[in-house]
Amino acid sequence: MRPRLLVILVLLAALPVGVGLLLGREGRPKPQHGAAQIPTQISLDLKRPTGDTRLVGCGITHHYAVYPTGVAIAFRGSVAVPPPGHWRVRVKLKSCVAGAFRPSGDSPVEQRRDGRFKGSFSAPVPGLYTARASVNVGGRQLARSYKRYFLIR
Repeated sequence: MRPRLLVILVLLAALPVGVGLLLGREGRPKPQHGAAQIPTQISLDLKRPTGDTRLVGCGITHHYAVYPTGVAIAFRGSVAVPPPGHWRVRVKLKSCVAGAFRPSGDSPVEQRRDGRFKGSFSAPVPGLYTARASVNVGGRQLARSYKRYFLIR
């Protein structure tokens, strides 16, 4: 066999092996040094509803905490495994308008270094709403809580 033909055959045989090694490296997670990283998680709890009801709102059947018009709705929450450095908690409200939940503002949050936070907002006009907390670092969202559905009567 000619040497040039032998080199070409060796290169052709090595090509699938090289491609497999490159593709295999992409799917593997990068090794962590030290303890395994636990992702940041956040919870939100709306306090002292006067009742609850199950109904369909904005196309979603869900349990809604009930609050009267004009009261202050208090909330508390916590951030499990807070990120290092400076981070912020934000509580966003959405209201059911024309069959869809649309942004309707946010609430100031008093947060502590240990990851706990609290605050309150005035009950808006009667209707269906959701509240959700998020942890943000440098304008980037790290984690969001589950939505909390509530009804103002």
